[in-house]
Amino acid sequence: MALPHLLMLGLLSFASAQQPSIHYVYDRQSRLVAVVDQQGSVAAYVYDAVGNLLRIDRVDADSIAGSLAITLVSPNRGQVGTAVQIFGKGFSATPSSNEVRFNGTLATVTEAAPNRLLTSVPSGATTGSITVTVGANTATSPSVFTVGGALAVTPATATVWMNGSAQFQATESGTPTSAVTWAVNGVTGGETSIGTISTAGLYSAPAKPTQDTIVTITATQLEDQTSSASATVTVLQAGIGVASTSVSAGFAEPGTVNQNLTASVSAALGEPVATFAVGSNVSAALAESPTSLQMSPLVSSSWGPVVTSASPASASRGATNVSITLTGVGLAGATQLSFLTKVGSSFVPDTNLTVTDLAAVGDGTLATATISIGTSAVLGGHVVQIQVAGATSTSTGTGPNLFTVNP
Repeated sequence: MALPHLLMLGLLSFASAQQPSIHYVYDRQSRLVAVVDQQGSVAAYVYDAVGNLLRIDRVDADSIAGSLAITLVSPNRGQVGTAVQIFGKGFSATPSSNEVRFNGTLATVTEAAPNRLLTSVPSGATTGSITVTVGANTATSPSVFTVGGALAVTPATATVWMNGSAQFQATESGTPTSAVTWAVNGVTGGETSIGTISTAGLYSAPAKPTQDTIVTITATQLEDQTSSASATVTVLQAGIGVASTSVSAGFAEPGTVNQNLTASVSAALGEPVATFAVGSNVSAALAESPTSLQMSPLVSSSWGPVVTSASPASASRGATNVSITLTGVGLAGATQLSFLTKVGSSFVPDTNLTVTDLAAVGDGTLATATISIGTSAVLGGHVVQIQVAGATSTSTGTGPNLFTVNP
């Protein structure tokens, strides 16, 4: 008996193509999913969602009438170019003597043996049955082969604070799909140290990351595990921020009565802090000794609007007349509410979210509005930015000021 072939979905390995051999088929989780003998008969292993073996289905090639038959196609789904194994009986050991078609579209056979053909999904193929013709005989696959499109994950990048979350959506040729498994840094479902992700694509950042870090979110097609797509998430720690500014002034002409110099420093904090301190070091180089030199300390401070929460914190595309409540400080006199999304290196308003009935309540710690979300709104996190007279809240996502658009 020839040595068995090990066949990984998406990672194919073969020896001699002329003689029939026993073939072992494994999936990406290294589970045995089928065994094919020299006659083309199949034992297929069926598992549940968590990997428990449910049953073994058997197909006896000898019980199928005729000299030519297809007993198994692996995988049964793929994009153009995906390698496909066709198992059965009666195939020619000469590749060119086997005519393989995907729903009528001719494919090229690159390896052949009496019980196995190696081919790939041809350009222009559509979902349908696979046929093999040898001489005057034609066999049809026992199940439909699904031709899938390119898998993508949106948004491609996201930034969250510790304990924050980001919603991801898998699409196939632009159409949302839930037939994927999600992983964080290659770990299905993720883990607490790097963050977790739900079966619906909701990433939850770790509670206490040791440093700012970037993790990779991957969606893998359930029925074609060679098809996957990824996105990245930057997870930020809440910590101390330092803002600095330097200001220079030109020379004053002799006789100038006063030369005043002022400067302002602004800082956006990721979350409320107990103490915020501003320090200042000032130096002056003077051509002549002035009659009076005054160095003034910090004389005033002002606080721009800050959004500390949004409720609800998410809604789906197409939602209309959603009542949203914002909490924070300095919201009194609110004149504009925007939902920002990142385009390149800048944050810009997502015009697919419209706002009406914006109103501040009480002492400026509360604001309400009604929003509607268009079907073309950008999926994922949006920075909630509110504007009052003369000031605007930060355009940086700080965790509490994020609103998520779901599919």
